[in-house]
Amino acid sequence: MHENTDMTRISHIWVATAIFFVSSATLAQDARQIDVEAGDVRFVEDAIAGDEIDDYLLNAKRAQILSVDLRTSNSSAYFNIIPKGSQEAIFVGSASGKVADITAPTDGTYVIRVYLVRSAARRGETADYTLGLGLGAPEFADGLSGGPDYWAVSVDD
Repeated sequence: MHENTDMTRISHIWVATAIFFVSSATLAQDARQIDVEAGDVRFVEDAIAGDEIDDYLLNAKRAQILSVDLRTSNSSAYFNIIPKGSQEAIFVGSASGKVADITAPTDGTYVIRVYLVRSAARRGETADYTLGLGLGAPEFADGLSGGPDYWAVSVDD
């Protein structure tokens, strides 16, 4: 009977430990909603540590320009831009840098995910950061009036 009680305690400890780690992971991945209107620029100052991530959600229309600029105290901190609900990033900071000006491929919500690369996260490093977020008007040469999206210019001598 004593052995069974010890096994029950050990089981309870394992369950409590598992709940703690799941809760910690969920808290580290809470998203912050920031609404950015066309033409607006917002600056967010914050920090991450270890495997924490910060998600910022921006609603954009097709062809709007998503502008993101990351300034950070840690060279191992980056951001990705991911269409909400997708597993594939349309901008990967660790490969492309800390500044993005990309055209939104579709209407929808885009996740700007700030993170530390895995090796820095494992070392428990921290990063203070300022994130500049903006949405610009679509860039169409015809002003959306139905003409071409570019103009070819030639000069005759």
